[in-house]
Amino acid sequence: MQDDLRCLWFGAPAPGVDESAFTVRAVATLRAEENGPHELTLVQAGRATVSVDGVIVLDGVTDPPPAGEALFGLGSVELTATVELVAGQQVEVVLDYSAEASFILHGAVVGLRHPRLRDPIDEAASVAAQADVAVVVVGTSE
Repeated sequence: MQDDLRCLWFGAPAPGVDESAFTVRAVATLRAEENGPHELTLVQAGRATVSVDGVIVLDGVTDPPPAGEALFGLGSVELTATVELVAGQQVEVVLDYSAEASFILHGAVVGLRHPRLRDPIDEAASVAAQADVAVVVVGTSE
């Protein structure tokens, strides 16, 4: 299973293409393995939208997100959208990308986070209870 789609270019994607004015459309079919809310994510170096079955769910064009640390500091902060999917059902996911406002690095990363079927704390406690030794690492950020 592939959990992300990366379309990235340093410079122009092909000889003779204007580095600052090209567009790309990537189309994929997503088949959910489980029912529930799936989270789609987008980080862009340029401008992009992501649609699911023809409905835009992530829009980095109308209101572009601020710069973030991803993609060597040339990408945006991560946008997220929750999409309800049914196990076995196929949906079309489309990334529409424009090199507008990108510099040196052009592209987008679309990610997928699967639904959490169990509470992660409960799951960790259950696994730790069955182990001989548990190492607990705690942080305050994602």
